[in-house]
Amino acid sequence: MKNITAFLTAVIILTISTVSASAGTIYEQDGKYGYNGSYTTTEKKKLKTLFFNCLLVPDNFMTHPKFYKTKTVKYKIPAIYDKITDLNNNKILVEKDGKKGLIYNENTVIPVEYDNITSFCINNDCNYHKTEKNNKYGICCSSGNSACSPDVYDDFKIQDQWILTTNNSKFGACLTKNPKLCVPALYDDIEFRDDLIITTKDSKKGAYSVYYDRIVHSVYEDFDKILSLENNVITAEKNKKTGTYKANEENKILIPVKYDFVNSYGIIKENNLYGIYLKNIKINPIYDDIIRNHPDYIIKKDGKYGLILNSYISKYEIIEAEYDEIKPQDCDTYLLKKSDEYFILKYDRNNSEYKIIKK
Repeated sequence: MKNITAFLTAVIILTISTVSASAGTIYEQDGKYGYNGSYTTTEKKKLKTLFFNCLLVPDNFMTHPKFYKTKTVKYKIPAIYDKITDLNNNKILVEKDGKKGLIYNENTVIPVEYDNITSFCINNDCNYHKTEKNNKYGICCSSGNSACSPDVYDDFKIQDQWILTTNNSKFGACLTKNPKLCVPALYDDIEFRDDLIITTKDSKKGAYSVYYDRIVHSVYEDFDKILSLENNVITAEKNKKTGTYKANEENKILIPVKYDFVNSYGIIKENNLYGIYLKNIKINPIYDDIIRNHPDYIIKKDGKYGLILNSYISKYEIIEAEYDEIKPQDCDTYLLKKSDEYFILKYDRNNSEYKIIKK
């Protein structure tokens, strides 16, 4: 089909911009140096919602030239620098009064205030720069939105997605994709575990986690072990007791650290009995076992089975442990057996209501 016809009258257009650099030239004026450069921007107009009034629209409208706009931007860096080094791709290292900075496509991405700047690569991405000021170091990334760490480190090294930093024999870390997101260099030791940073201070452990565009001090340094990160929940251990913390909030306790066992689904264990500890339901450890059957729980006591049903309205229904057998049939249906009789339980999660019908 070559054309489509529509009958309403509004068009919403989103604009996405891309930038490509061109070679520039260094020029001299009155003993100082400047730079002439250019870059090309391409704006791709993407139709988010399409409503036309009796118009014929080509099938290839998403790649049609009508929806693209290319523009070459020329710029001139004034001749105010003592030295300019062209790093290619419109990145120039500039020096003035003994200090260095970095300019990319006419924008200053590293201010002219450093004693030295050296570039390096991480996983073939060569947009990283080591900055030096007063014998302390920082890290900058000049791709996309430029980002720099504080200039307070004695040294650093790359470990996967992290930059391990040191200062006065203490350790910290910064995220490679955004070096301004850092764990302060205050710790005796640091361990990287996926999106979790395990910190040690005075023999006690804590944790930081990465959450979108920030690093969160999820667990303060008060524990013997940090066990796991699962479902945005961190499990910690102290004096052989465990509890949980919310990963994306600072030191937010979910389950107090006083149980023999906990997990990210709110199951707790104490004295070989199991219970539930969640925001909207708390059941002391009274069951012989609890099995997670998302989003519900199958409970066992004295050889009999029951259910804790979880609704869409954060309300729970408890089916007492009086059945010989319980088998999930689908996400809202269970087969129950009591003596030689069978029953079907159907659960309406929208209203937190259930029916048990003899089969």
